[in-house]
Amino acid sequence: RACSSLLHTLHSFCRPTGCPLWYDPLPPSPPTRTRMEPAATAGPVPPPIDTEYIADVDVDDALDAELRALLNLCFTKATCFRTKRYNHELPQHRWCIKHAGKLVAHCAVHEKHVRSSERVLSIAGIAEVCVHPEHRGRGHVQALLKAAHLFGKQRGWEFSVLFGKAMFYQSSGYKCIDNLYPDTPADTEAADQLSDPPAPYQDAMVCPLQEAVWPRTGRVVLPGLDF
Repeated sequence: RACSSLLHTLHSFCRPTGCPLWYDPLPPSPPTRTRMEPAATAGPVPPPIDTEYIADVDVDDALDAELRALLNLCFTKATCFRTKRYNHELPQHRWCIKHAGKLVAHCAVHEKHVRSSERVLSIAGIAEVCVHPEHRGRGHVQALLKAAHLFGKQRGWEFSVLFGKAMFYQSSGYKCIDNLYPDTPADTEAADQLSDPPAPYQDAMVCPLQEAVWPRTGRVVLPGLDF
């Protein structure tokens, strides 16, 4: 009790009247800001990015020339775009972004399906995603994929599939998969018994468009040409 009385007396001299015993007369230090956390600055909100849909059958000569020019600029190692606007086969759908009337970003969509040991899955095959070098870093890829995803959802497609690097597409909901295989003359089960079975695609990624879950085990085969 003597110690308690002494402590109470000391606190009565050290704290202002009416403050609790745990009062700290020194104000808390302001939080420090690291160099990785820049101060927020007020600024104009960037305008929404307008995407333009066009069915490939409606591509005219002028747009065809613009598409080939952009694809050649972005895919420098692919010689196919010098004479045509597609790689293996024509897609059914395209989305474009224009700036000052000039084509600056594009993606194509193939209506495809894949098959697992259980069932056939409908997919949107994303291809030829590209942005003009002077217009990169502005969210054009995300805007194009968002438009394509909405289109696919409305048509009941279950997944969107593309071949690319995770660093570019994870922000749009894509995850890497390791069980998507190219088509073979043999069926899915017999492919395991081939002397030289096909290897899975190394850069395949998938984004769900509906409530379906991508098969976690077993082969998922992409019939026909890839994209």
